[in-house]
Amino acid sequence: MPEKRPSRTIVSRRTMINSTATALASAAAALPLGAQKPCTSSPRSPANWLPKPVKRGGDANAIAGAPNGGQHHLTSFINNETGLTSAKLNHKSGWAVQIKPSGYRGIPIYTVHDLRVNVDGRPVDISTITFVYNNTLYRLDQLKDLRGMQWWVFDWATLFVEGPMESGEHEIEVRMKYANTYVLGEAEMAEKVRLTLNSDDVALLCL
Repeated sequence: MPEKRPSRTIVSRRTMINSTATALASAAAALPLGAQKPCTSSPRSPANWLPKPVKRGGDANAIAGAPNGGQHHLTSFINNETGLTSAKLNHKSGWAVQIKPSGYRGIPIYTVHDLRVNVDGRPVDISTITFVYNNTLYRLDQLKDLRGMQWWVFDWATLFVEGPMESGEHEIEVRMKYANTYVLGEAEMAEKVRLTLNSDDVALLCL
């Protein structure tokens, strides 16, 4: 007489998932009310995840609190909120505009090169441009020597251009090249905007 084998019960995957979900729901309902903690999340300020201490450059208030305001528009290369500013630097008169990296974490500042500014379609003489970062002045040809300095994505740098500019609206174009630290090769940032210069307000740079 052949031996009888016990019959096997086949359980589908859907049945197993439903049974597990029912068991978890029952276990959660059995917990005291005080033990049931709702899942909550809140935005973190960049100050919480940046290395400490962090020495800021450009806008001194750029890292205060959670991202808000024009200084935290990651896609903005030129500061559209501050716009064009009449400025004085070391007793020289001119105008200024602010820029910052629009990438993920910023870029090594020594890789920045071929930085050009056009006003109303006309190129600005690069010898008249001063790069102001961390309250320090640099000629454009000095940036290549700033090894070990990171240009943070939240920090504005100021481009001071010596010479007069008429009040009113102007088309400002800034372009710069830098080393792409994520993919081998060169990258470029560029933006063209229309900004208004108010010559009545004069910013004193690098006090």
